[in-house]
Amino acid sequence: MFALGNALYTNTIHNWYVYIGKSYKLATDLNAHDKFIYFLIYATTGMCFSPIGEELFFRGIVHSSFSASLGENKATVMDSLAFAFTHLAHFGIVYIAGRWQFLLIPSVLWVLGMFITSLVFIQCRKKTGSIMGAIASHAGFNLAMIYFIFYHL
Repeated sequence: MFALGNALYTNTIHNWYVYIGKSYKLATDLNAHDKFIYFLIYATTGMCFSPIGEELFFRGIVHSSFSASLGENKATVMDSLAFAFTHLAHFGIVYIAGRWQFLLIPSVLWVLGMFITSLVFIQCRKKTGSIMGAIASHAGFNLAMIYFIFYHL
C-alpha cells in the first residue's frame, strides 16, 4: 500500500499514508530519539487496539454470521467489503482546507487495497485455525504502516 500510494501520489494529500500521517499531528522538529519514542507509542497502540477489536468484529462476528447463512465464499466477500468500506473513515472522505472532500480515485484504490488486505487476514485466520492469526497479521500491517509514515514520508 505504501509503494502504490507513493508511486501514484508522492507526498501529496491524495496519498493515503500522507493523509493518515498528518492526522497524527506530530511536531516536525523532533530529534531522532523523541521521534522513536512517538513511533513506539503509535506502533504499540496501533498494534493492539484496532487489530484486536476489528479482527474480533470482522473476522469473528461478521464473518461467522455471514458464513452460517451465506456460506464461506460469500461471507469472505461480505466481510472484506465491510472491512474495506469502514476504512474510508481513515482515508477517502477527507478534511482538507476547512472542508470535507471525497477523493474518488485514491479512495477506490484505498478501498480495493483494504479489501485485499482483508482477504489476507481471513487467510491468516484459516491457516492458523484461530482469530489470533488474523490479529497478528493485522498488527503487522499496522506496524509496517506506522513505520513507513514515521520514517519514509
